[in-house]
Amino acid sequence: MTDKGKPQPPSSPNPWDRPPSASKGDVSDMITFAAVGRAITAWEEFEHNFAYLFSRFIGTNIDELVASRAYGAVLTFKGRSEMVEAAAEAFFFSIPVDTANAQIQDELKDEILGVPGNRHGKRKTTGFIDEAKLCSGRRNEIAHGIVRQLWKPYFVVLNTMPLNHPPDSWGFAVVPSAYATKNNKLKPPARTNGMVVREGDYRYTSTEIDIIADSFRSLRDRAARISIWLHTFAQHRGPTTFPETEV
Repeated sequence: MTDKGKPQPPSSPNPWDRPPSASKGDVSDMITFAAVGRAITAWEEFEHNFAYLFSRFIGTNIDELVASRAYGAVLTFKGRSEMVEAAAEAFFFSIPVDTANAQIQDELKDEILGVPGNRHGKRKTTGFIDEAKLCSGRRNEIAHGIVRQLWKPYFVVLNTMPLNHPPDSWGFAVVPSAYATKNNKLKPPARTNGMVVREGDYRYTSTEIDIIADSFRSLRDRAARISIWLHTFAQHRGPTTFPETEV
């Protein structure tokens, strides 16, 4: 609330936030499966560019094969992103200060690593690498979720289907697998009218999945743009302007 008592507009959602749930599921599982494919492809395109960005940080400006192989040998994205982050920190620590491009260098560093903020009023920002870490949670939900038909009124997957009380179909969506303990909280009602039910933390129709995929594509394009800048900097000691074109 403001001093005058007027409500403030809601803050914009972060790219890594779960989108609001749709009011209706997909009418066909094929629609949901297609959206899953688009999202996973978009994430893999991002990781392709992220590996290329790693090669720029460690200075392999001609052939990124060595860096790409090293990047792919790390099993989890958490580990890969921490490796890229460490390389970025070392890169910005070690490059010489270029007076003509000092502001551009600082802006790029802040975009990639974020601004820590302080008690003197400097605002903390989330860097590009941290955004990717946060978005990876949405990727994992889609990649490790399962496409299922859900039923009203509890938006659940049924383990048993009583013939005397058929539920209404809500539609198809991606939900956590039954064994995903972290994403399946124990909530009442555990049983309703003889139906064994489970309720997951998320349900993504093609609408929400495509929103999430757009955030992956944004990461992909930013990784490519930053890589171009770093390559140009290595070749010419810094461009005169920061590139804005998405690739």
